[in-house]
Amino acid sequence: MRLPASAKLLTARRYRSKKSMHAKGAFTFWSYAIGLPLSSSSIVSWKFCHVLHKVLRDGHPNVLHDFTRHKSNIREIGNLWGHLHDRYGQLASVYVKLLSTKMDFHQK
Repeated sequence: MRLPASAKLLTARRYRSKKSMHAKGAFTFWSYAIGLPLSSSSIVSWKFCHVLHKVLRDGHPNVLHDFTRHKSNIREIGNLWGHLHDRYGQLASVYVKLLSTKMDFHQK
């Protein structure tokens, strides 16, 4: 039985900082995030960016390393929604740019 996207996001929200500190990374978060329909729903994409931001902010320092593995996929989603004229899509595109800039800064 597959979970709907909203249920997966709720599971990802519960993951936030406690689980990343216990697991010392974001493997579980990314295993859920890979199955999300980010390219088909602008609202799910925006919510994903919001949850990702919280995981990066409150999570274990290794979360940054896990993020770099998926950075190109996230930028592709931002580019996709940036070219479409959907309001949540535009928000998701700007949020992806913010997250990418923030991660580039923290890697230096």
